[in-house]
Amino acid sequence: MISNLPEGVAHKILSLLTFKDLARFGSLSKTCRALYLSTPRLNFILPEHTSTRNEWSRFFSSVDRFLSLRGYNKIIHFRIHWSHRPLFCANPCVCDAVRIRILPWLSNALRCKVEELYIDISKVYFEGTFKFPTSIFLCRSLRTLSVSKGYVTIKTPPLACSSNLQCLKLAHVTLDQGFYKWISSSCQCIQVLHLQNVHGEMDITIESASLKSFSIDTGNSNLRHFQISGEKLEDIHMSLKIFAPNLKILEMIGYPISNQLGRFLHLEKADIWMWPGVDEGDDSSKVFDVLRSIHRVKALTLHYETIMVKKPLFA
Repeated sequence: MISNLPEGVAHKILSLLTFKDLARFGSLSKTCRALYLSTPRLNFILPEHTSTRNEWSRFFSSVDRFLSLRGYNKIIHFRIHWSHRPLFCANPCVCDAVRIRILPWLSNALRCKVEELYIDISKVYFEGTFKFPTSIFLCRSLRTLSVSKGYVTIKTPPLACSSNLQCLKLAHVTLDQGFYKWISSSCQCIQVLHLQNVHGEMDITIESASLKSFSIDTGNSNLRHFQISGEKLEDIHMSLKIFAPNLKILEMIGYPISNQLGRFLHLEKADIWMWPGVDEGDDSSKVFDVLRSIHRVKALTLHYETIMVKKPLFA
């Protein structure tokens, strides 16, 4: 029945399938095989019960064969997602082999002018670090990129090379020196930038004329400086987590953000200059959260705007 539908409708239905089910569909008939090889939305999700090396190898081989057979057919959506860690993956050599197999898949997606690329391999542990291919950021067709993986280092692309990225989401990765400068100077189309538990640079400065949505959730207490400017910014979501009971110097300047702060027990100097924004009630509570985290301090400086913040009813 699906094979009798218009190609666009059939592809829409097939986009809901995992690769395993898609491969089964492709074995039904010649027409089904043609739809199977030309579908532009691909979801490579590791089967939940893949627990042996042979099962893993068969899965990889079937994906390799599929990508080879489909040639240069357009790819709109390409997703690699492994939500669990294979039982045999305690062997670093096996996990390192995973990295070798993934890279050709990504190259194939770029060759087929992929528009949306989603990579979540956070449950696969590589030996050392996985250097993310810089070529992905320079793909002219790519509009959306989402990467989630620990022990992945993302190298900064050349500043002279522009990107057409509109949406960039990075989680649990390490960013190379100069990455935020590349965002500011080379990503002229970017509208959405979401960062979660990213490591690397301790000073973040972002200037973008196109950015509309920005969020950052960092558990890295080494973040020293943050500055963002954008005339089209419509929403900013920030969360700062700090656990540093032996901290000696604390300086917080700007609009308050969502904080998860431990007790500062040994502060020698604290300089607090925070003021509420449009949402004054909620922001006031965040200012008092910062003040409550200071258990003791030798020298405390509270600027005028901070002193004038109204105490919330529940403080």
